[in-house]
Amino acid sequence: MTGPIQNLQLAEPLEPLLPLHDPPLESPPDLLEMMRRRAARLHLSLPRARPVLLSLIAFATLFSVLLLSSHERAATSHFPGEETNSPYSECPEVYPPPPPPPPKPVEEEPSYLVGSPTQGFRENLRNDTRYITSWYHAGWTNDVITLGNLIYLAILTDRVPIIPPFTPSHVNKTAGPIPVSEVFDLARLAKTLGRPMLEWQDVKDTASTQVDDLGCWSVWDGVTSHGPREGDALAAMHLDVSWTRVPDFVRVGTDDHALFSPLASLGFPALRSQSLPSLPPPRPSRQHQAVLYPDEHLLCYDFLYFVTSFRVYEMEYDYSPVWRDVLRHLRWSTQLEALADEYIRRSLNVAEGSDTPPYIGIHFRRGDFLNYCPEHSENGCFAPLTTFSERVAEIQQKLFEQKGIRVSHVIMTSDEKDPSWWDEVTAMGWSRVDHVGEGTAEKYGLWYPVLIDAVIQSSGLGFVGTDKSTMTLIAQRRVEDWHGGIASVVRWILSTS
Repeated sequence: MTGPIQNLQLAEPLEPLLPLHDPPLESPPDLLEMMRRRAARLHLSLPRARPVLLSLIAFATLFSVLLLSSHERAATSHFPGEETNSPYSECPEVYPPPPPPPPKPVEEEPSYLVGSPTQGFRENLRNDTRYITSWYHAGWTNDVITLGNLIYLAILTDRVPIIPPFTPSHVNKTAGPIPVSEVFDLARLAKTLGRPMLEWQDVKDTASTQVDDLGCWSVWDGVTSHGPREGDALAAMHLDVSWTRVPDFVRVGTDDHALFSPLASLGFPALRSQSLPSLPPPRPSRQHQAVLYPDEHLLCYDFLYFVTSFRVYEMEYDYSPVWRDVLRHLRWSTQLEALADEYIRRSLNVAEGSDTPPYIGIHFRRGDFLNYCPEHSENGCFAPLTTFSERVAEIQQKLFEQKGIRVSHVIMTSDEKDPSWWDEVTAMGWSRVDHVGEGTAEKYGLWYPVLIDAVIQSSGLGFVGTDKSTMTLIAQRRVEDWHGGIASVVRWILSTS
């Protein structure tokens, strides 16, 4: 032990100690110094002083603890009148955990338009964003493929697609246009692809009657020399278009198909400026007779169904980039899918509260395909129902072997109108959706019978379709890629004349 107490020289026997005269302190003495002085003044020897010193140290420590506790209690004291008889009042102080960090600010979705739909489309386009659009002019499933081609071109050109509504072709014209977002989940597609998706109804007010002039490329005129292929959506959206045919280098040989990359190159300044001088001048628009070169802010094409990356009718091949990169991610809207599931459950007589069982869907396209049969006769042209039954049995066996699932339910979809033919379907033990009996068109609109059928075809664990039908083709892709299912196609005799 070192310090002032250790250096005290205490005689034996005790002799009186002289009074201590310490110099003035510049700061209060510490506790140890105070104890040294106390011991000296009491004339205690070192052996006798040690217990007292220890007692003083213990007293000082206890005093410090009590003083600190009193300060803490004062800081947490109750307000006047507040009850303090809590059963936990005698418990040791428990400090609450520190407050959580403030939440991170929610990042707003970037806006790709100036604001709400406007009377004219141009006033709603941002100057810092480039856009692309096109229109439909084929059967509905072909229009879905056209939509996929448009979005794929948007990826290649790094532009925001403005998606037009579906317009009726196989559906009665009185059905009118239907927004794509009513059929497909565009928000989910945008999230999956990491790219924004706009619809024309977001850009231009659907009630607007203002006619907008626009310069666009005509793919159809470039690959067929038959002039632009305009769809009904142009009139519905009050667009007056001046068309410029695309250069010859976009064609695939002598076929009616165009190539993606050459079409995409027209959306960039260099090749656009090089190509325009060698092309015929733009066609005057129908209403205003406006002569406009293709717009650079809103890149647009007339008809994109016959577009490919490598070979014609590319959607039929498993490598198809439009299927792999776009359309396989294009899922049904939640509302349409739920509605179709109600039809499926009623068709299969599923008890309420039970799960929808796995089934095999069939698409037997007959109606308009009769026009492609030899002599327009179905005799010897369409495969009999027994052929479809054989394909169903093959798929049932494969599903059991590969997945261990026995699938007994079968749902037929077809455009056939003959009641006697449907009686044969029922005799096969298969289910159907009777849209006439259900009043589907009356309840939901003329689009919905074909839309519900398409969902039914794509939602089974197995599928049998009709060769040469794009509705079959897309349903087959969906069953295989969405559900890991098994699909097969039945051939028929196509007239070569």
